[in-house]
Amino acid sequence: MKELRRILVGLDLGPQGKMLTPGSRLAADQALWLARKLGSRAILLHSTAADEYWDREEGYILVHEGIPDEGRAALEAVLQEFRQDGIRTELVCTEEPAALAMARRAGAESIGLAIVGKRSDAIPDGRKLGSVSTRLLRKCPSTVWVTRPDGDLRPKRILAATALGELGLKVVREAAWLAEQCEAELSVVHAYHLPVAMHVELGEPQVEQLEQLRLRGVGAIEEALEGTAVAGTAELHVECGPPTRVIMDRAEKIDADLVVLGTVARGGVAGLLVGNTAERLLGRLDCSLLVVKPDGFAYPLEG
Repeated sequence: MKELRRILVGLDLGPQGKMLTPGSRLAADQALWLARKLGSRAILLHSTAADEYWDREEGYILVHEGIPDEGRAALEAVLQEFRQDGIRTELVCTEEPAALAMARRAGAESIGLAIVGKRSDAIPDGRKLGSVSTRLLRKCPSTVWVTRPDGDLRPKRILAATALGELGLKVVREAAWLAEQCEAELSVVHAYHLPVAMHVELGEPQVEQLEQLRLRGVGAIEEALEGTAVAGTAELHVECGPPTRVIMDRAEKIDADLVVLGTVARGGVAGLLVGNTAERLLGRLDCSLLVVKPDGFAYPLEG
């Protein structure tokens, strides 16, 4: 994200359509901060398509199409905030569903980062992400930042979850860059599986092999961090175990404000990250999420 030329911000006016939700307000503030710092352009996008909201007292609420005058004024106010800072900014209102519209725009205009607000409350099935955020994470070809409504403008504790490989090391570098911009503490976690050949009673040779796997992971992460501002200060945690559990435990232990992870679309239903660690983590983590896509990510816009 070092050359972040365009930032796309999803703005949600809530069930009444009159004012920005807390998550959207923070997403706009974070985009404004980054655009000011990096000289980026900004696109503010609001969808007028009908959608559902979960309300603690009333259950699901259907939000009607269109924008009332109060809502339009709120959107225009955000636009003026960006322009008053000298940031080239466009406001787009579309009838397309929000996630679809943002994914299309990101693909068509080489968007480097898309930012949206996370839902304020978990819905009855326990998920911490709304349908718009989930679809955007699955479909959008750019890096996606889903920010927690009560989070800080700049996260203080960032956790990079890496599976190594080309994408995993990209995750580490992106997280290191963001930690530098935010002056945040960076932790990196990598979980590796026990090879099939070692699913036998562990003896001394197997213990040595496990240590070799751990050191290999540490070495790869240290190499990815070379030349960054956090090289030598980032906390590295490499453990044998299920990735979902290891990442969740580490995020809880350090009280992470933001978890950075990578994702790939593969197999199964278009837009569903079948068997992917990211898919299992999306609705479980309480903190903000930054999801990094591989180069050439194929984004399914239907389904």
